[in-house]
Amino acid sequence: MENSGAFEVNKAEVAALRLIAKTSSDSSAGTKATTQLSATAEMRPIATLLRCLLGWFLLSSALLPVLAADTKTARADPDFATLAVETQDAASVEYKIKAAYMLNFAKFVDWPREAFPAGDTPVTVCVLGKDPFGSDLEKAIGDKSIQGRPLCIKRIGANKPVEHCHLLFISSSERRRLPQILRSLTNACVLTIGDTEQFTRSGGMIQFTEQENTLRFHINAEAAEKAGLKISSKLLQIGQPQRERLERAPK
Repeated sequence: MENSGAFEVNKAEVAALRLIAKTSSDSSAGTKATTQLSATAEMRPIATLLRCLLGWFLLSSALLPVLAADTKTARADPDFATLAVETQDAASVEYKIKAAYMLNFAKFVDWPREAFPAGDTPVTVCVLGKDPFGSDLEKAIGDKSIQGRPLCIKRIGANKPVEHCHLLFISSSERRRLPQILRSLTNACVLTIGDTEQFTRSGGMIQFTEQENTLRFHINAEAAEKAGLKISSKLLQIGQPQRERLERAPK
């Protein structure tokens, strides 16, 4: 009986010891796990930062050769290199042609005698406002003469009075002041030229226009007559009269 009881006691003690050991083990494992979780939680932001830096480095390493190659291609490819130049050249060609037209306008217009105080008074070509011609105007008409009179060029800044001009190109920079400018020239023997919309309708005399990629011009002969200017019939045949254009305009 004693042995049996002792066995039972020992068995109970063993069970108790096993339970204590298991609890201790579970507690130790839990503490260890908790410690590991805490350490992992503390390291997570650092790991995230390192991954971001690594990703950025890899992406940069991959993109830099591509960007460098694109830059070399852009420099070497004539299509890239000449795109801006071609745009500028297109505008330059346009005003080279307009400068040549202005020379011919002067050839086919007669001014009254009072427009030239002296026998050697030059025919003055003026540009009012921002100058779109640059040196093209000098190249086109700088060394030319008309009916024995030399041609000279005069540039007039914005808001400056227009004086001593025979041909006046009114730049598009002055479009807002156009009615005022034309009114100020009512009694002047000045051939007014422009390329802004509604130029001849506003009272201007010759307006450059573009039709089907071709440079053309319209003539307001009535305005020229009021200013005492006589436009040659040859020029009128080439240009489209303002009256005809108004009749054809859709209502």
